Amino acid sequence: MDVDADNFEEALALLELHLPKAAYVAVDLEMTGIMGPPDTKVCAGDAPQVQYTKSRAVVCRPYNIVQVGICLFEERTPGHFECRPFNVFVFPRPFQERDSEGRQGKVD
Repeated sequence: MDVDADNFEEALALLELHLPKAAYVAVDLEMTGIMGPPDTKVCAGDAPQVQYTKSRAVVCRPYNIVQVGICLFEERTPGHFECRPFNVFVFPRPFQERDSEGRQGKVD
């Protein structure tokens, strides 16, 4: 279910109804600009510590959340799940976003 300001109350009611029945809950954030300079690209041969260091250099920058995904998994019969996705669109206004070189620019 795509959720925005127009149907937020309806979606919240459904989420509150089905959350107690969920066997599993998955949460995902979509953010602006998660892309770093070339030296932060993780390569297949990188040791775990190197992968972590490169990834941390990218995600520690200030980004804005633009979408929150919540998925509820309810076990209907043993081993069979019903999935209830909620895609919540979040667009903060105004916000600061950085370009690929790390410079801030105001977006209204």
